[in-house]
Amino acid sequence: MIQCQYKAVEAFIKSLTKGVVLKDYNKGRHKLIRSEEGLFYMIYKRNWFNSFSEKFPDFKCDCVGESINKKSLGTAIYNNVDKLVFVHPDGVYSQYPLVIERFCEVNKLVRIQDKSNSYAAYGGNRKEVREETYSFPKYLLEKH
Repeated sequence: MIQCQYKAVEAFIKSLTKGVVLKDYNKGRHKLIRSEEGLFYMIYKRNWFNSFSEKFPDFKCDCVGESINKKSLGTAIYNNVDKLVFVHPDGVYSQYPLVIERFCEVNKLVRIQDKSNSYAAYGGNRKEVREETYSFPKYLLEKH
């Protein structure tokens, strides 16, 4: 089990053949990575979405989930990545981005975050944003 973000990301990249980071997003927690195995949008996560069942009671799943914000999913799809990769302290998981998008839309698992995120804005100001996220059960992911 790897708790440190940098060690977990480094371990994933080393597991690839000639893995190279093309671009960082979201303070380095998201990375666009090319390797001989393909093009990946990798996301480091500290925790699972433990309140998934509470947030989506109509989905009827007593399980933990995962989520990705709409902008990040759009970036992955725009870059035509082969897979989204979620690096957790307990392992590496993946899924095709269009599978996640379609699954969430069909099952109505798209929501606006309860808590806002603060971003730097023009003129040194901060902008508070409640992001739209796609959430899905952990079982949708393939463990590596």
